Amino acid sequence: MRTKILVLLAMCAAFTPAIVLAQSAQDKADAEALFNAGKAALAQNNFAEACPKFAESQRRDPAIGTALYLAECYERSGRMASAWALFHQAEDMANQRRDNRAPIAKARADRLVPSKLVVLTTGADTPGLEVRRDGERLSSVQFGLASPIDGGRHVIVATAPGKKTFEWTGDVPEQRGIVTVTIPPLEVAAAQTTPIATATVTVPTPPVTATTTIPSVPTTPPPPTDSGSRGLGGGKIAGLVVGAVGLAVIGVGTTMGLVANGNYQATSNTPDNCTSATCPTQAGANDRNSAKTLADLSTGVFIGGSIAFVGGLVLFLVLPKPAKTTAARLTVTPLFDAQGGGAMLSGRF
Repeated sequence: MRTKILVLLAMCAAFTPAIVLAQSAQDKADAEALFNAGKAALAQNNFAEACPKFAESQRRDPAIGTALYLAECYERSGRMASAWALFHQAEDMANQRRDNRAPIAKARADRLVPSKLVVLTTGADTPGLEVRRDGERLSSVQFGLASPIDGGRHVIVATAPGKKTFEWTGDVPEQRGIVTVTIPPLEVAAAQTTPIATATVTVPTPPVTATTTIPSVPTTPPPPTDSGSRGLGGGKIAGLVVGAVGLAVIGVGTTMGLVANGNYQATSNTPDNCTSATCPTQAGANDRNSAKTLADLSTGVFIGGSIAFVGGLVLFLVLPKPAKTTAARLTVTPLFDAQGGGAMLSGRF
């Protein structure tokens, strides 16, 4: 068992480098295609298309040249903080690889002065306080820190359980600007109450009408729905049940007869070699007698099932169907006079 495990591990170790190399080669190929497409878009000043392609190329295969092109794309599109960070990243990569482009990356970064955003809060100890900058949650250690940020519109939102939400929206210049946002202590949120609506209901007074004699109106209930069958009745149902039981017994008798015949034929194929009249051994004779007994029993069961089936069929065919019921007819006649009113009920049953 241990040998099989070692062989399996050796096979995995042999195939793993090939898989990693295949993935790395594909990433490099994709990165090269993205880099070339980004350069073509940058040459046409299409920053919206060039910058994402450079960024994806750098993610798949980090390279000094890609970082420099991505930083330039950010700088030309007005994202100074992102450009400044990418130039420094290219400088670090060049220093690690002893590449002569490190001074170029440093010089490009030093000439940029990105704007900074400072977030202050006077209620940092508020339970559950959460501050987000452009949707990204800030850690408490970032409060009061002047962080480089790209120019443009930015949003600061502060929330806490049971408190009103604080929101700031403002513009930050591309370079050399410092914007400070101070979050005050959050106010307690007012409890929401739902007013109870009231309504006035006016009940109209029924009008007074004169007494009127209404002629009798015959009322006849609709006839019972006839679905095409008035029911089988108890006798016919009993006939169906007896016939079904008879069929089942016939099936049992037939099965027993087939088993008996098979057992009888088997005694002729045994070493006993029984003939139609005798068997050389007592065991063979016993087997043949058992087969005959089972055959006789199956004959009796078959006859009994046949009798039950015929009896059930006779019950079903001979007994009549139940008769229909006659619907009643009712007539209601309203009666009115000077002393009051009433009604008279008559009908035929």
